Amino acid sequence: MKIKHLIGNELISIFKEIINQKLNIEDWSLIESSEQFQTPNYSGGFEATEHEFTFSYFDNNRNEFWFQLPLNDIHIIIEGNNVEIYMTKAEDY
Repeated sequence: MKIKHLIGNELISIFKEIINQKLNIEDWSLIESSEQFQTPNYSGGFEATEHEFTFSYFDNNRNEFWFQLPLNDIHIIIEGNNVEIYMTKAEDY
């Protein structure tokens, strides 16, 4: 089951870090790391197989959820446009 996830400051800070690196998909594929970005509630990085960024999100009860999105969506979000993110609870995957 997919759950809509609101984008907050913690995730925006990760997205800004991604954009500030000024890498394209090919460059990200060369430095693929599934845990490159770590914050209190998020862990993730670029997955070359998927050609997308994948993240785990941990809620206040430490339930784990997964989501992924392409680099283009991250650019759109940073520009201030709304992109809906849907997550899957890890145990439902």
